[in-house]
Amino acid sequence: MVISLLLLLNFVYAEEITQEELLKSRDSYTDIVHLNGRNFVYMAQNSPEWDKLICSEKEEDKCRYFGDSGCVITAASLAIINTVPIERLSDISSLHKRPLLIDTRSITNDFGHKNDVRFLVEKDEDYFRYFPLVIGNWCTGNNNNGMKGRRSHGFLRTLLNLYQLEYFTTYDIGECVAALNDGAIIFTSSGGERSPIAPKFGHYFLLISADDKYIYIMDPYYRDVEAGSPYPADKKNLIEHVSGGIARFKIKDVDYLRLNLKFVILPNENTPAYTAEGLKKIIEKSNGYVTYGDIDKAAVKQPSVND
Repeated sequence: MVISLLLLLNFVYAEEITQEELLKSRDSYTDIVHLNGRNFVYMAQNSPEWDKLICSEKEEDKCRYFGDSGCVITAASLAIINTVPIERLSDISSLHKRPLLIDTRSITNDFGHKNDVRFLVEKDEDYFRYFPLVIGNWCTGNNNNGMKGRRSHGFLRTLLNLYQLEYFTTYDIGECVAALNDGAIIFTSSGGERSPIAPKFGHYFLLISADDKYIYIMDPYYRDVEAGSPYPADKKNLIEHVSGGIARFKIKDVDYLRLNLKFVILPNENTPAYTAEGLKKIIEKSNGYVTYGDIDKAAVKQPSVND
């Protein structure tokens, strides 16, 4: 179940429900998606826990929120979380310049306030549950190379190399279909005036499966829609929703989707296979430590029985 519409409409940090309560909440779009005989972990950039976290500097007195502009981070996170076992997700910590804290105002404390409540990410289950924020925390400031952007292929290559994943790049859809049938996951994007996905801006997503007729999209932007309904910007009805975060298009129509360069990430002997029950247990074990103010592990407190 997702958080009630009433709470979303009345969302203010310090009023009826705080961002801290949202991050602790079990209300989420995170789920297991079963498709063509395989289970996939799904997470959404606009999931209630982090939809309103700031993910960039203010521009013209306006913040960019993760729910609006976190597609590339979330898509990259989903590619890794569906390919790398949970005990290796924390490898990203080697690229962080300071302890990994999830701010209750922004995805990196560079945009928050000194005394904001923060969650210290240490356990495997924490890395899993908040993985889009973990990746976002790294690429928007918590790193040693001064990187504050994430819309370049260098950002993804760094992650794929860190996790020692085998991949290749291509524009050839035939290569993509063959790889999908062998268990690959494909990171790509679409945008521009003629794109049926994002005609006014670029949007990143995954290709996760294929059959004789369709290729299936995992879209990091969740929509509460009925199966079979078209994409909002798709005037030619080329893409149809399968569920909230999954859609499909016919292989014969691929040229109309204006897909950009595709990163084909190959499966390996350690590729995880999650179940709904396993996901539930991971969520239950996550979110153990809360800290306030300065980034100092000495300030960490154990959660109460009500956390």
